[in-house]
Amino acid sequence: MLRLYMFGGEDIEKRDSRSLNEQAFRDAGGSPSVAIFPWASKAKEEKQRRFMVTYFKELGARSVRFVERSLPFTEMVMIAENSDIIYLPDGDTKLLIEMLRDTGSMHLLRLHDNVIIGNS
Repeated sequence: MLRLYMFGGEDIEKRDSRSLNEQAFRDAGGSPSVAIFPWASKAKEEKQRRFMVTYFKELGARSVRFVERSLPFTEMVMIAENSDIIYLPDGDTKLLIEMLRDTGSMHLLRLHDNVIIGNS
């Protein structure tokens, strides 16, 4: 069953939504695999990516993978299908929607039946 978590203004570095993320991780099975779609900005900084990986590992993530826009669609499908959580980080929502439509990945979100977390 799909569970959708939408955060407004979460600061991952400060971990100010930790209790909500812990609940999302429990809802996803406790030791989830996480797929991050870092598409809401033109270039997510490496530092921010490291923060996300570190934070999600602290929360108990079994694995954390980034779904790059440059990946073949078949690989995006495989990562999404093998993930318990899909995480959509902050940035430009219009850009995110445009990228999801342009790559056909909007369909992956519709099919995902576990946890999706969106951060504004």
